[in-house]
Amino acid sequence: MTMNIPYIAELYIYPIKSCAAISLQSVKTDKYGLQHDRQWMIINKNNEFLTQRELPILSLIIPSIKDEQLTITLPDTSTQSVPMYEESGTIIKTQVWDDEVLVHDCGDEIASFLSEYCQQNVRLVKIGSLFSREVQSGIIDFTTEVGFADSYPLLLISQLTLDDLNSRLLSPIPMNRFRPNIVINGGSAYQEDHWRKLRTENNTVLHFGKRCSRCVITTIDQSTAISGKEPLKTLASYNRDHRGRVMFGSYWAYADYGNYISVGESVSVIE
Repeated sequence: MTMNIPYIAELYIYPIKSCAAISLQSVKTDKYGLQHDRQWMIINKNNEFLTQRELPILSLIIPSIKDEQLTITLPDTSTQSVPMYEESGTIIKTQVWDDEVLVHDCGDEIASFLSEYCQQNVRLVKIGSLFSREVQSGIIDFTTEVGFADSYPLLLISQLTLDDLNSRLLSPIPMNRFRPNIVINGGSAYQEDHWRKLRTENNTVLHFGKRCSRCVITTIDQSTAISGKEPLKTLASYNRDHRGRVMFGSYWAYADYGNYISVGESVSVIE
């Protein structure tokens, strides 16, 4: 692949919000984002969602998907599985930021397993047939939905954007600090901030929603759960928006789903 032609270099899903990623070579788009991306979420005793902001050790929870089971592996290598498509659990009302949603509880066994690890009472919940959450912000001109992701179905970052950031840091950081779904290579740094519409080689059209403001999760080493000051300190020195928020990467959506997105696909800039 010629370096000056943008192409999809990496694809990731995060089945459980704020937990570890699964790297994929190809993935189907569905109603809420990439298939199985952020379809589960951990909530506390008050039915409030938990992320690495409050609990950095969530980064060490490793999900895997096989035979219609979501399997969770903890740092001590203990595992527990739940059915992917079962909706027999209690219906719980919770919120994802300002959006009130109905979700299905995944049962006492997995709740006990995760509660012991998190050292507090937590439940695992999942998206089911009662779930509905529309994207509420950005510049897209069509209605679309999102699962448990913060804001949009897709987060896209250019490898060259990370390369530029790393050239400013004393110690380079990996892409996983920013938890993207799609990593683009080729083209130029920060191109994802200026594109407005993309078409993949397999004819998936992606629409720009907004730039992504960054939080303290970017300062957490995803392999150790230890936090520091970077990269937020350096990003704050050169990459803020007009409201003073630190930015890195951009949010995207699509009007039609069901296509596959694959590593190696070239990306054409429509707007």
